[in-house]
Amino acid sequence: MKKNVKAIIAAISASIMCAVPVAASFASTAATTSLTAQALSDWEIWENTEDVVYDAQHAGFTNDQSKVICYSLVYVISVEPDGRHVAKLEGRYNPVADLELPDKLRIDGSEWEITEILDEACYRQSSVRSLKGGKYLEKIGDRAFAYSGINKLEINSKKIEIGFDAFYDGYLRTVKLPGDAIIKDRAFMWNNYLRTVDFFCNDGDNYNTPVYVGHNALKNCTSLEAFRTPRQRRMLFLYRDSFNNCPNNYNSSGFFYSYND
Repeated sequence: MKKNVKAIIAAISASIMCAVPVAASFASTAATTSLTAQALSDWEIWENTEDVVYDAQHAGFTNDQSKVICYSLVYVISVEPDGRHVAKLEGRYNPVADLELPDKLRIDGSEWEITEILDEACYRQSSVRSLKGGKYLEKIGDRAFAYSGINKLEINSKKIEIGFDAFYDGYLRTVKLPGDAIIKDRAFMWNNYLRTVDFFCNDGDNYNTPVYVGHNALKNCTSLEAFRTPRQRRMLFLYRDSFNNCPNNYNSSGFFYSYND
């Protein structure tokens, strides 16, 4: 009788696990690098590491796409027409404050590059505090973190596109981006606490690739102290209103300007 009860409980537990996406602890998750979490937080070290890979679990399907959960974050995975396996952050399963995205997810033995944060992924989510993106992240969608509580942004990829209103009316204080960057209209508008926007250099960077800054991209960032790039001079394409109502004396070292009318 005891054996039958255990079998019934096991069967019920299995059915629950299949029906409901549960965020696992991932205590045994292994990354492909031996660097510690502390080392990964260092910008100069992190950009030269091997891929960081976390295991994820299936959480259901929508249309032809599968959803997975990893460290309380929900991703949509799909195979691109060129055969590339990609994962895109859709949002939070649990209210995790610090979003640290690995380079890839490992799912049933296959690896999926995290390439995008979808539109409105964390829209109006005041409990979000920071975002650290991996080396394959290419795009942050429109309004992805608009009206959120995020105060720190670090992206470690070769290039990045920041969507329309992506961080509109937020609490950002520091931003680090790759030198190959497109910052669309109003992307950082009304971040009154934003002090520094820094662009780092990857190995093999083409320094002729300009940074594009859209209409009102940093409008009303009234605390801005620096918008700069290290070591090499890089073209900055911007509009006359890109830095509307910003301090006149912010540090723009490394850039020379080209205005779009």
